[in-house]
Amino acid sequence: MTSTFPFVFRGVRRSTIIVAGSLTAAATIFASLLLAPTASSAQHSATALQQPHARPAACSDTHVPCPVTLTVRRFIATAVQRENVGASFELVTPELRNGLTKKEWASGNIPIVLFPDVNWRAFSLRFNDAAAGVSYYFVHLRSKKQAHGEAEFWIGLKHDHDRLLVSYFAPVVVFGAPMAV
Repeated sequence: MTSTFPFVFRGVRRSTIIVAGSLTAAATIFASLLLAPTASSAQHSATALQQPHARPAACSDTHVPCPVTLTVRRFIATAVQRENVGASFELVTPELRNGLTKKEWASGNIPIVLFPDVNWRAFSLRFNDAAAGVSYYFVHLRSKKQAHGEAEFWIGLKHDHDRLLVSYFAPVVVFGAPMAV
């Protein structure tokens, strides 16, 4: 009589194979229950996100380094949207400041294209090029208000000691209604 079991199982009793398979399945289930997240591990994960070495939720784009994403988001949230503009003074190079003092910069009359009411869910950032110590990225922004449309910007980031500074910011293309500056 020919056995229907594969060659490696010939000579092994069928009941032995069933018991071994059942034990393997039970061990797998036990291990998954043991390693499943609990309320305390969820709390630990929430605490880990607040620690400096953890990757913040704002850095969900895995193709762009987290410091780049955070710098770009802070720059857009302050200088580009014109909210708490003074906070963006330290984020830009002296060349981009165009000789403005911190007080003049904080007034909001700055050489940065305005794009109000950013819809952060539609925000995207992708690497484009690097030249002369500046890394260039495409930034896609969509406004919460349909009247402002959406736009692609080119942003340049330069390393200055241990921080990143915005050295260039300009629109590439605007979709929808043009923006008045």
